[in-house]
Amino acid sequence: MSTTSGPQPPQPSRRSVRSAAGGARGSANAGKPRGTAPAGSRRKVWLKRIPWILAGLFLFGLAALGVAFAAVQVPNPNELADAQTTIVYYDDGKTEMARIAELNRESVPLSQVPEHVRKAVIAAEDRDFYSNSGVSPSGIARSVWQALKGADVQGGGSTITQQYVKNYFLTQDRTLDRKLREMVIAIKIDKDKSKDEILEGYLNTIYFGRGAYGIQAASKAFYMKDAKDLTYQEAAVLASVLNNPGLFDPSVRASNITRLTERYHYVLDGMVEMGKLTPAQRSAAEALPPFPDVPKSQRYGGPNGFLLKMVEAELASANIPADMVSGGGLQIVTTFDVAAQQAAVTSAQKWTVEAASKARTKQDANQLHAALASVEVGTGEVLALYGGPDYIANTRNWATTDRMAASTFKTYAVAAGLRNGFNLRTQLNGNTFTPKGDTSPVRNEFSNQYG
Repeated sequence: MSTTSGPQPPQPSRRSVRSAAGGARGSANAGKPRGTAPAGSRRKVWLKRIPWILAGLFLFGLAALGVAFAAVQVPNPNELADAQTTIVYYDDGKTEMARIAELNRESVPLSQVPEHVRKAVIAAEDRDFYSNSGVSPSGIARSVWQALKGADVQGGGSTITQQYVKNYFLTQDRTLDRKLREMVIAIKIDKDKSKDEILEGYLNTIYFGRGAYGIQAASKAFYMKDAKDLTYQEAAVLASVLNNPGLFDPSVRASNITRLTERYHYVLDGMVEMGKLTPAQRSAAEALPPFPDVPKSQRYGGPNGFLLKMVEAELASANIPADMVSGGGLQIVTTFDVAAQQAAVTSAQKWTVEAASKARTKQDANQLHAALASVEVGTGEVLALYGGPDYIANTRNWATTDRMAASTFKTYAVAAGLRNGFNLRTQLNGNTFTPKGDTSPVRNEFSNQYG
């Protein structure tokens, strides 16, 4: 509802309203200015003009593309070796907590990359690679259509040539200008280089996660073997992961395994569609191949390894590209307080040793799992966290893992009892019992009966 002030337009009288109604029942041409062509005639004129308008737009587009094609030159390769270290800071923004700088590259000639590895990557990223001109209008249209339908976009709009151009010649900036330059350079590169040259460059520069740039480094980071020894199942996994390591690499977070399995099936289906895999081979590869226990980087050593893993998982959940995290020179300020974190580590390790020495049956301190998390009330910011003494020795974060609440609930039970008429001298039955309506008994530790 709105109100206005000031002079109001004159209102039609009842007479004029009735005249308008009467006119509507009269001749269809009543009230039309003389010399006005019928609506049908005007429509025919516009229909005749549409082809000319479309032709004009097409010619304009060609002219614009021609200007862009002449203006944009293929730049010198960017210096991948100059990738900058990403630094993680405590909450003061000054005290360094860790560095994410594990840039691993090892180029190999295409002849050392098996055919099934190449086809897995093509099935994942650009099934028209050998027939397109560096860009794929159908691929762009397909990804747009999948997005409009709300489906997961499995086949992206960028061709392998475009991705190669972005990684080798340009930057990761998400701007329209960079995208247009990428498309023009891709067309030029496609004319100047053979498809195999482009594929070789792509396979040696694309980021697979785990600090690995290129198929050879990725093969070792994921399967501890050379690219030439990869099975077609392992090749399909790597081809799936390179699309977005933060979303598909299971080492980033356990939930990635579901997304990886779906994309792995998509890649295998594509290989069958391309005639590079038989239906029998596809059926035999339904399950993901096993991941070997790859030695972890020493940058995850000690208690701070848990903090760094949490930071990486949160960056991945924010859809920050993994290659940007690995070598983009980011400065990441966390919520961890350096003094609180040091106090948490000192306290947890001290009481672990003391608890082990005072146990009724002397225990190895390594068998006890102290955990601590300090959270700012109201904001949820994690100020300090102790998940274990060494992430490399044991990757389970005991501060965040699910486990039985056990005696933690005793304090809540006492508080509830005091609020409901019990006092600290109230005696209760401490023997094993079976609650009403249940079939499982609640027993005491070591099955002791306390009366």
